[in-house]
Amino acid sequence: MIRVVALFAALAAVYGVAHDQVTARVSLEYFTIAHARIVRSDSPALVGLAWGLLAGAPAGAIAGAMVGLAAGERALSKLGWRHFLPSALTLGAVMAVAAVLAGAGGHFLTARGDVQMLAEFAPLVPRDRHARFMAVVYAHLASFGVGLAGTVAIAVRTQRCRYGISRSPG
Repeated sequence: MIRVVALFAALAAVYGVAHDQVTARVSLEYFTIAHARIVRSDSPALVGLAWGLLAGAPAGAIAGAMVGLAAGERALSKLGWRHFLPSALTLGAVMAVAAVLAGAGGHFLTARGDVQMLAEFAPLVPRDRHARFMAVVYAHLASFGVGLAGTVAIAVRTQRCRYGISRSPG
């Protein structure tokens, strides 16, 4: 189970850092105004690294634990952590596509006036940066939502696989 948790945590940390390297450059305000300051820097590289690791690794560990528990010890001993690598990589790719599409949609809708900037942050973010801020909000929500749904799907598929393994001889 530890290896599955470590796999998901490591991949989520890599995804989180990559995701936040991009989104910190789109709207640094999302991290410096809408979140607690965890680094004393306005460098998008440092802020993206810190938040990517801080948010990614724990979320991935939770996802790995869900999948590992769904598999059960007997199935994990037969499948191994490598069995989950393709699913985890596919999930990361789907999350990235969803983040790009949602971010673009959030930017477009805010720039067009169909979506308003979050009220508590509107006075703190320059007006010409509202659409960028909302693009990052939408991108993060998409990543989180797709990540959760994908983790549940992997866990369910793993549970089904578990019962297939338990019925096999040996």
